[in-house]
Parts: sequence; C-alpha cells; structure tokens
Amino acid sequence: MSNSMSIAQFKTMFTGSLPGQVIWAVTNLCNAGCSFCSYPKGKGGPVKHVSFDDAKKVLDLLYDKNIRIISFTGGEPLLNPDIYEIIKYASAKGFFTRTGTNGAVLNYKTIRKLKDSGVRNVWISIDSEIEKQHDSNRGIPGLMKHIRNMIPLMKEIGINVNAAAPINRLIRDYYAFAKHIRSLGLDTIAFCYPMTVMAASYGGAAASDLVELTPDELIETLGHIEKIKLSKYEGIRIVNPIAGLQEMVRFQKGNPPLFPCLGGYKFFYLDWNLTLYRCAFLSENFGNILDLGNRQFHPTSCNQCMWQCFRDPSILYHLPGLIHPKEPANAWQLGLKNLVDKRASQSLTAWFDLIKNNFYA
Repeated sequence: MSNSMSIAQFKTMFTGSLPGQVIWAVTNLCNAGCSFCSYPKGKGGPVKHVSFDDAKKVLDLLYDKNIRIISFTGGEPLLNPDIYEIIKYASAKGFFTRTGTNGAVLNYKTIRKLKDSGVRNVWISIDSEIEKQHDSNRGIPGLMKHIRNMIPLMKEIGINVNAAAPINRLIRDYYAFAKHIRSLGLDTIAFCYPMTVMAASYGGAAASDLVELTPDELIETLGHIEKIKLSKYEGIRIVNPIAGLQEMVRFQKGNPPLFPCLGGYKFFYLDWNLTLYRCAFLSENFGNILDLGNRQFHPTSCNQCMWQCFRDPSILYHLPGLIHPKEPANAWQLGLKNLVDKRASQSLTAWFDLIKNNFYA
C-alpha cells in the first residue's frame, strides 16, 4: 500500500465522528542530556517502559474510542525494547503512527525495524544549525555527523523523515537553520513552540535560558518562520500552519485565541504508567486509561499554554468540527453558516497546506 497521504485518507475527518489523537510517552528513559528538557533531571522517576502486552490493551481501547492518530514519544522512544512491535500492532490496527528520535540509536537494524513496523513518519530532533552546539546541548559527541549519515539510509529504505526543531537560542539564524536542514537531505521542519513548564509527567520541557524568550523575541522569531514558510526558502516546507504561527503571536500579546485548544477533548497525553492526561502542560488527569469505562470528554476552550502538539492540530480540527454540529436536525444550516466564519477559511488553508505538501506521507 502506498505511504502517500491523499485527500481520500482525510475523509474520516469530515464524515462521522471526529477521530482523536494521543501523544504517548512509551518510556521515560533518554540517552541525551538536553538543557531544555527535564528527562535528564530524573523527572520521570525510575526507568519505566510500556510493555507490548499493556500497549495492545491500550491500543484496542483507544481504537474503540475513535482515536486514530498516535505519536509515540519519550524519553527516547526507541529505547523502549518493545517499541517496534508496539508501532507494528498500532499500524496494522489502522492507526496513523508517528515517532521521533534524537538519532543516536539509528543504524541499519533499527531503521529497518522502523520501516517494517509500518510507521508513517519519523521526526529527528535538531537544535541548531551549528553542529557542535547541537551535539553539546544533546550531550552526545558526534551526534549530528551520525544523523547526517543516517538520513540517506532512512530515505533509501523508504521512511518519511523530517526535522523537529524546538524554538531556542541555539538557532542563531533561522534562514541558516533552513539551509542546514536542507544540507542534511531533509526538506520539512516542524517547529516546537518553547515550553519551560509541564505539570504532567512529560519531561520534554525545563526552565532554561535557551528557551526563555521574551514575548518580543518570540514574536520576531515566529515572523521569521512565517516568512520562510511563505517564501519556501531553500525549498523548505514548514509544517506549522500560518494560522498556528499567528495564534502564537496572539498568545504572546495576551489576546484571546481564535482556535482554543482541544486538549482533553480530541487530543490527549498518555504516559508510561498508562495515566491519561488532558495535556502535558496540566496536572489534571483521568487516571489509568484502562479504567476509563464510558467516560465522556468535552471541550474546555483552554488557552493556558502553547504546546504545538495540540495547538496546531486544533486549527486543523476547527473546519471539520463546524461540519459536525451537535444538533443533527439542522446540521446543514449550521454547517453552511459556520463555513463563512473567518476561522473556517484559515482552517481550510491549513488543510490544503497539509495535503498539498504531503507532510506526513
């Protein structure tokens, strides 16, 4: 079956009930020591991996609850000894699967396992256009050289791979950073908005001068990213929708959002203890996912953080959400009225961008 993403594969977004997605940290173990991440500081406690047996139970339950998109993260997810079998089971069941890595454990064997798992997209975290600074921040000497050697192998084997870049001070020049990504053989970047606090178990944030940007600094940075996206500078494709970048500018200015976050309604964070959270920023959780029963989830119009994993998808979900009003009897009337909303056009633009660029083949 082709790995390319087409409009037809989005049809479930616009018919029936909107599917949800889960960010699942399948391990709290990491082999890097990033300064703006709290995993090296032991936030996750004793090392814990999600087992394949537990994962199967969770995946079966998630599928029954109309979750269809899963991003496997960590820690370093590839350090979970069962990760390949977990992804394979999820992919075979019909989930759209993604995972990420810092690249250190990539080799022919692990890349082949990723391909055989059916994973649809793999992101590699890259912190700077200056290789020594990237390696120093990660605490892994020679890491960028290794990544540079592994990317051609990943592409040869047939894995769709892109860069995931945290907005941080190690990126001195975003145009130079775009050139650096192209030099690695990649053409797609997903920028992660800076986070310094995560109240849930997720350790992918920590207080650090590298990510503690002032509102003016961040607004300027978001402007550079928007210009790179619009100009397709160096042939680079930016995953973040324009509406998402603009939403983050509003957040920095203290203005109300156009697209409230759908965390805890359509998007969830799940950890290695199988605890389900509304999101990684908030401590609020729903307990063990296997004990959920028939619990229902409702939107909260949250605007407390700028976690890109939830904020950008909330823009995409706005349009199909308008087409599925809660009162079926007058669905067509409400749908038609809502479609002239300015936000609908921005959401539609984000969809066209996603499909046209085939970001997650």
